[in-house]
Amino acid sequence: MSVFTRTQKIVFVFIGLIPLVIGAVLLGTAGIKGFNGTGGEDTALFQLMAYVSGAVIVGGLLVLLVVVRPNRMLALVSGLILIVSGAFLLLLQPLIGVLVLIPGLVAITIRGRIPKT
Repeated sequence: MSVFTRTQKIVFVFIGLIPLVIGAVLLGTAGIKGFNGTGGEDTALFQLMAYVSGAVIVGGLLVLLVVVRPNRMLALVSGLILIVSGAFLLLLQPLIGVLVLIPGLVAITIRGRIPKT
């Protein structure tokens, strides 16, 4: 017997795909500049964006893993990764920060539905 219904799984998959897409877009735009080491004062910002976009991608993958294999600790870790990186993004890009914070809060919330093992 599954912890989540089929509809809940579909919703959680879409919620997990949001950080994946946002992380890929951030990595493709600002992150590549950080890895190439553009000169000037923007270098540190672009390097931070590269690491944050990597964290967002990992957090999204972990949310998808929670849907496939429900685990309370995995849900907590994925939620915390997305909340911390979303808080950083909230300072730079408020809309993107909110779009990353929401899946993090959902991951922490669904943690309560997973039975203790």
